[in-house]
Amino acid sequence: MLQDEHPETVPDPLRPDQLAELPAGERLEVYKRYLKNENSRIRRIHDQGAGGCEIAALRSGIIDTLLRSLFQTASSQTPTPPALSLMANGGYGRGLLNPSSDIDLLFLLPQPSHRLGQNERNLVESILYPLFDLGFKVGHASRSVNECLTEARRDPITRTSLFDHRLLCGNDDLSKEFSQRFRQECIIKDRLRFFEERKSDIETRYHKFSSTVFLQEPNLKESPGCMRDFHNLIWISDALFNTRDLDELQRLGILSVNACAELKEGFDFLHRVRNCLHYHTGKATDILTLRFQGIITEEFHYRHKTKLRRIEALMRDYYLHARDI
Repeated sequence: MLQDEHPETVPDPLRPDQLAELPAGERLEVYKRYLKNENSRIRRIHDQGAGGCEIAALRSGIIDTLLRSLFQTASSQTPTPPALSLMANGGYGRGLLNPSSDIDLLFLLPQPSHRLGQNERNLVESILYPLFDLGFKVGHASRSVNECLTEARRDPITRTSLFDHRLLCGNDDLSKEFSQRFRQECIIKDRLRFFEERKSDIETRYHKFSSTVFLQEPNLKESPGCMRDFHNLIWISDALFNTRDLDELQRLGILSVNACAELKEGFDFLHRVRNCLHYHTGKATDILTLRFQGIITEEFHYRHKTKLRRIEALMRDYYLHARDI
């Protein structure tokens, strides 16, 4: 299970004992104010030139706080403590969330999903409905540990999404059981198949993009040398060496000093460009179009005399980082 750097606490305005006393509509307004203030704060940090991963981590942190408040508030209104776990997975599970990215959630159940009780159903709805009302696009599933493992072995996308799981709140013992069994049954025992799935993913994507980083309008997530290649690197590293830490891979002699630095710089650059795209389009977009290349050069303060030269400089940097990854 990925480590969570944020404690399971919430700031005073989102305290469950206060929110539980409010009607649903007023609670929603509290959450809207919280998000507006926090999003504005993070946007200012971005505009000041902060790194791409820094902004994505801050964004993930404010959603963590929101979800913990929703979970704890809903739990306080149930007759018995909930036995389920609320987990982040996918990109959100990695603790990096671009401004308009989807939120992927797993409600980990202590029993099969078809036996989900009314209390648990109410709890899940009390978390999801406010998220929808707040404008989030949420991918979610409610599954037992066995159901998660079955689905992960069946579907490569689910396997990697659940590989990036992280406990937000709820039943700690259940999340630990899931982490241990997932690693043992879906990664260690199924390692060759997992590697074949990653190889197939790389080959399919590279074929789609003509196996080159030199694309006029690259896809920051899927193109060769972009985010998915970095994700494949850390997934394979985790499966082989039980670590995703690039510095640890360097200490083990798997990565050179230069390779470690290039991967960090390249991944951060991609996140910074993706943050810009999300802020300027107001939606989750991954295509670095010619139009937005010009806008991003202004935000990155390229100093070349003409717009064309600034775009050339931006894309030169992009090609360098993508080639390194």
